Amino acid sequence: MDRFTLIVPIYSNVFEDQIRIFLSENIGDVIVVLTKEIDFSLNDDRVKVFKLYGAGYGKAVNYASKFTKKDYLIITNDDILFEADLFKRIKCLKDDIVVPLVKDKNKKDIESFGSKILFFYNILNKNINFDKRKLHLTGSFFIIKREIFENIRGFDEKYFMYYEDIDLSVRLKRRWKILFDENMVVFHKHSSSDLKNKRYFLQRNRLYFVLKNFDFKNLVLFAFIMIFVEPFVMAFQILKEKSFLPFKARYDFFKGMKNFLRK
Repeated sequence: MDRFTLIVPIYSNVFEDQIRIFLSENIGDVIVVLTKEIDFSLNDDRVKVFKLYGAGYGKAVNYASKFTKKDYLIITNDDILFEADLFKRIKCLKDDIVVPLVKDKNKKDIESFGSKILFFYNILNKNINFDKRKLHLTGSFFIIKREIFENIRGFDEKYFMYYEDIDLSVRLKRRWKILFDENMVVFHKHSSSDLKNKRYFLQRNRLYFVLKNFDFKNLVLFAFIMIFVEPFVMAFQILKEKSFLPFKARYDFFKGMKNFLRK
């Protein structure tokens, strides 16, 4: 049963309680990537700890994946809590890629069951009856065969954070099937985060994602939206946030577009 490596990039939560739960199941080892100085004190031979300060989510996971030869990678954020029966289902896993149902820890409502693309935006899906063929994985928690993750070269690190998960999903779905399992449940407890940075990367990375992954027909439509709709959206965001970050996000993308789109 020693088939799994749990990979956790740590930004704000030490995650030690959840790691202990995983280790108690005796199904594999753990790789922790500290992306900033944080007091992580768990001492166990099955836990490797690396320091990669300033790394984005994708870079941290890609780096960790190089240090395991287990069959599966369990990739999770540091603000996820494991449901009681989670590992009973994981132990029987045979699928290539699995995405669970994510519930809000406090409200117990569905927070996400994969995500979907709507008008060139990545939107969390909360409907378990939505057509699963149109869903994409979410990076908060998913399980993937290591060989597949290596074959597709992991996350695109240019995103730094946000949209790297749906970018990975688009690439995966060209060759493999993603299973969305509503009976596999994890909880999200919402860690504190820098909202300004979050909004900046969401707005900047959406542009990169669209230009990288959409076909010519959709890009023509997107160009129309960028010229005639996007300025009004940006103005609304600037007024709402009382910040010029929405403008900076778009400016920074177009300023460095050659670097973004370089293979």
